Amino acid sequence: MKRHIALQKALPLVAEKAHHFEKSNKSIHRALGILGESADLSRVYVIMHHANLPGHVLSEWTASKIAPLSNISKRNGFPYKGKRYVYWKKALEDGRPVYILSSILSISPRQVPSLEEIESIVLFPIKIGNTPWGVIGFEGIWNKSNCSEKIIEDLKIATNILAGAIRSKNIEKILRQSRSRYRNVIDKQVDVVCRYNADWTLTFANNAFCTCLGLKRQDILGQDIRNFVPVTFQERIKECTSLINQECPALTKEHNLELPNEEKHWFQWIDNGIFSHSGTILEYQSTGRDINQQKIKELELEKKRKIINQKLEDCTEKLAQTCDQLVRSEKMALLGLLVASIAHEINNPNNFISFNVPILRDYVQKITTILTNESVKFHDYDLFGMSFPEFLKDLSEIINNIDHGSSRINSIVSRLKEFARPKSNEDILPVNIRPVIEQATEICRRQVMEKVKSLEVNIPSNLPMIVTSPQILEEIIINLINNAAQAADKENSWIKINVELGKTDRDYFILEIKDNGSGFSSKVRREIFKPFYTTKEKELGTGLGLYISKNLIESIGGRLEVKSKLYEGSTFRVVVPRLLQNLQ
Repeated sequence: MKRHIALQKALPLVAEKAHHFEKSNKSIHRALGILGESADLSRVYVIMHHANLPGHVLSEWTASKIAPLSNISKRNGFPYKGKRYVYWKKALEDGRPVYILSSILSISPRQVPSLEEIESIVLFPIKIGNTPWGVIGFEGIWNKSNCSEKIIEDLKIATNILAGAIRSKNIEKILRQSRSRYRNVIDKQVDVVCRYNADWTLTFANNAFCTCLGLKRQDILGQDIRNFVPVTFQERIKECTSLINQECPALTKEHNLELPNEEKHWFQWIDNGIFSHSGTILEYQSTGRDINQQKIKELELEKKRKIINQKLEDCTEKLAQTCDQLVRSEKMALLGLLVASIAHEINNPNNFISFNVPILRDYVQKITTILTNESVKFHDYDLFGMSFPEFLKDLSEIINNIDHGSSRINSIVSRLKEFARPKSNEDILPVNIRPVIEQATEICRRQVMEKVKSLEVNIPSNLPMIVTSPQILEEIIINLINNAAQAADKENSWIKINVELGKTDRDYFILEIKDNGSGFSSKVRREIFKPFYTTKEKELGTGLGLYISKNLIESIGGRLEVKSKLYEGSTFRVVVPRLLQNLQ
């Protein structure tokens, strides 16, 4: 009981001495002495790394005339290295104390050595985290009357007080060593590393960061990071602080940072949030890896890749053109065969027409003379809704149109034949363009007016003579007017033909044929001038009209342009250059 009371009084003093343990190891020695004297013990000690006995004695108190703990493994009557040692070691590693006392307080009978005296030893384990650190040992010669469970409980309390102080000091030591190792490792890295608070206060910067900015660490720590980093880096910090949270704890991005020497350098930035146990952000850490050489190579590769892709596209385009030319050559070869057949089949019946038209004109002229002399008899005679004089005039125009149509057939067949051989300029001559347009319009007017509501022709009165091929222009105009009529799809469909002089020799004469028909898409626009391409029904088109027209106008140095919008109509422009009369 006296020992218990003495220990109870000693515990506050032990706690006080343990409190100062972080400052001095002497305080732990004094605490051990207080425990030994109050409990009338022979020895109290703290051993580090108990699993590796004899280990290192951190501190020890001994009673008078008691030898220090110098060779504990050979101590007579206490077999530390005996067969019972493995049980003590296992118990201590598991965090359980080892009692070597009387049989009633022992954990296991095997842990109690056979001694003549009642020798008492109590070993309490100390752990830091889950790792065994060492033990606190109490030794003395007690008898059954002065050793009780209360004494053991008091020693447990004292052990907890001392163990707490030891853990606290060692954890702080471990943290200091960890921080030191962390800083040493980070400082040796070539990556740029810095840490800062949410209020932009810089809390850590490694050597690479300072070298990158050309500043000293002591001059920037604790300062607002915005005071010495480039604006581009500030933007990076803003992005970091606005996006990082527990759902997105890290960001990675490549950034071209402008350094103080006004050079730009590529870094791969990895930004991390450092969180507390409650999930609050304590700090942000930015790590910049120098990827400048890698990025330069990537940019060079990208540049080369673009050049290669461009060359590949050019080659592909040339290949497509070559294939197109081959297809065109094959089609033209086929067209040559068709032309020969057409020329043979059309020219023969057309020769009958062209041969008989002059005879028919003479016959009609003779009949007209006779009827004119007898006009009094026929003056009031109505033929096909026309008076007799109007009928005779219309008859003459019909014969002229037949004659002109026969000539056009010959001209068309001749043009088809010319696709297989080089073009000549034999039919290029100075011409008044008005009659050419009027004649072409008149030829197809009757057929066109069956499909559209109006056909409007606007030709300025002051057009000069131009050097061109009237046959080519007439054929092109007729073809474009017929195409416009076939595109009619509205009740108020119309076709407008406008003529104007251009402002340059290249655009000397411009003829536009507009319609408000069905129009076509940009995809059709890319295909429309290819041979045998058509959007019409099979019985309405062969796909050669626009192809032939384009080749005809290009043969005299001109061009054929088109603008169209689906469902809103199309505009074809025939542009004729200024040619000299002696063009060879």
